Amino acid sequence: MVEEQEISQQLFVSKSSLRRAAAKYIGKNKIENLGDKLWDAYLKEAENPKTWETQVEMIKSLGLIRYAKAKQSLYSICKSNKKHDMITSSATKAYVRIARENLQDIIPILDLLSFGDFEVVSSAFEVLGEDKMVPSEKEILFLLNYISKSNLVKEKGYRDFRIGFVCACAGFSDIPEVKLFLTKCLDNDDSFFAKVAINSLNRKYTAIS
Repeated sequence: MVEEQEISQQLFVSKSSLRRAAAKYIGKNKIENLGDKLWDAYLKEAENPKTWETQVEMIKSLGLIRYAKAKQSLYSICKSNKKHDMITSSATKAYVRIARENLQDIIPILDLLSFGDFEVVSSAFEVLGEDKMVPSEKEILFLLNYISKSNLVKEKGYRDFRIGFVCACAGFSDIPEVKLFLTKCLDNDDSFFAKVAINSLNRKYTAIS
């Protein structure tokens, strides 16, 4: 209890590095009791665009503790579709973690894909792989079709938007269509991307975060 009180107080100190550390600690240790305090700290933090790094850490932890009150605000950030924006990326992942029912539920991801641009789509796929989510076969085939028809492309200096999905395929690479997709991914100039594909073909998840 004393430790939680100290962490709670640290969320509001003047030094941003300490606020970030406190937020990260809450998420890493899944301290749900501090959800309200973390949320209050984030709302205050969000008033200052210069502290985006601290905001990102707070958003990450709100997702990890599945803080339901943050759901709508995070969704609004996703809807903003800001390009190459870390706050948008972290909000996308946190939203999925809060909105889903379990690790098989990709309804929140499908919703995000219906309107998302590069940052939202790539982040939605990343949480799919990072959390080892396994959708139904019908949904997996839908995602493959979505990827094949997408006009999103890898941009210089950024990851391929598909990497999260490629990572997630480790959980269902026995599906013929998935195996074929992964095999095609091996022919890629990005050596890390190809490595993730190889691992997934061997039913091995890759750390992509």
